[in-house]
Amino acid sequence: MLIQIARFEFRYLLRNSLLWLTFAFTFAMVFFSMNIQDWELGSEGGLVRNAAYATLRNTLMVSLMFMFVTTSFVANAVIRDDETGYGPIIRSTPITKREYIFGRFLGAFAVAAVCMLAVPLGTLLGSAMPWADPANLGPTRITDHLYAYFVIGLPNLLAHSAIFFALATITRSMMATYLGVISLVAAFFSLDGALDRPHLQTAIAVAEPFAARAVKDAVRYWTIPERNTLLPDLTGALLYNRLLWLGVSLLCLGIAYAVYRFADRGMSKRERKQQKLAQRQPVDAPFAAAATAVLPAPRHGSRWRGAVWRGRPASSPPRRC
Repeated sequence: MLIQIARFEFRYLLRNSLLWLTFAFTFAMVFFSMNIQDWELGSEGGLVRNAAYATLRNTLMVSLMFMFVTTSFVANAVIRDDETGYGPIIRSTPITKREYIFGRFLGAFAVAAVCMLAVPLGTLLGSAMPWADPANLGPTRITDHLYAYFVIGLPNLLAHSAIFFALATITRSMMATYLGVISLVAAFFSLDGALDRPHLQTAIAVAEPFAARAVKDAVRYWTIPERNTLLPDLTGALLYNRLLWLGVSLLCLGIAYAVYRFADRGMSKRERKQQKLAQRQPVDAPFAAAATAVLPAPRHGSRWRGAVWRGRPASSPPRRC
C-alpha cells in the first residue's frame, strides 16, 4: 500500500502547474547558459561552461533554489487532506500511519527529484546546440552529471524535504513552514560569512547543509584544467557532510512519524463540559411531549388504494371523515 500511496501522490503532483513552471525555468536557465555568449551561471576565468566543477556548482545553486518549490510539495502532501476535509475518510480505511506518512513523502520527493533533472538535461542539450561556441565547451561526460545529481542534488533535496515535511507535520500550517524556509536561508547566508574562520573550515564544511563549503574546500587548490575535468573524491569532509545530513533527514522523518496523529481530534475538556451542561438543561414540556409522541401507523387499506387511482398522492393516506 505504501507504493500505491506514493504513486498516487506522484501522479497528483504531476498535475501541479508549479512543477512544470519550475522545470521549464530551470531548464531554460541552464540550457541558455551553455550557448548564449552573455549568459553564464557563475563565470570563472578559463573554466568551460560544462566543466565538472561548473556542473557541481549549478546543481548546488538549483538545489538551494528548490527549497521553496520542494517545501510546497512535501508540506502540501501532509496538510492537504485535513484542509479539504478528506482526512477522516483516509483514516477510516485500512491504511496505516506508516504507509500514509512515508507514502506521501516519497511521492512528493520523487516529483522534486524529477524536477531536478532539468539541470543535467539543460546542460547536455544546451551544449549540443549548433550555435554554441566550441571554445566555451569541453567534452561531454555523463559521470559529471551522475556525480552531481546523486552526490549533491538528491541528498540536498532529501535534507530540506525531510526538514520541512517534519515542520509541516508539527505545525499543520503552510505559513509556518514557509517561515521556516526563510529562516533557514537567512541563517545559512548569515552564518556562512560570520563563521568564515580558518580554524573552523573543516567543521563548517561538515555541518553546512548543502555541501557547498565541502565542495569548495575540496577544489580550493585545483588548477583550471583540473576543475574542468576532475571531480572531488567522496572522502573527508564531503563524505561526512553527506552522511550527517542523510542522518538528519531520517531523524526528521522519524519525528514526523512520531508527532503525526493518525486519528481525528477528540473533544477538549471545555467541549466535554459544555456537552454535559447541555444534557442537564431541562427541555420544554411541549417540545418534550412532541419528541416522545408516537406517530400513527400508516394505513394502506382499500381507501388508500382508491385514493391512488383517483390521482391523490400515494404517499399520504386518505383523511378520516
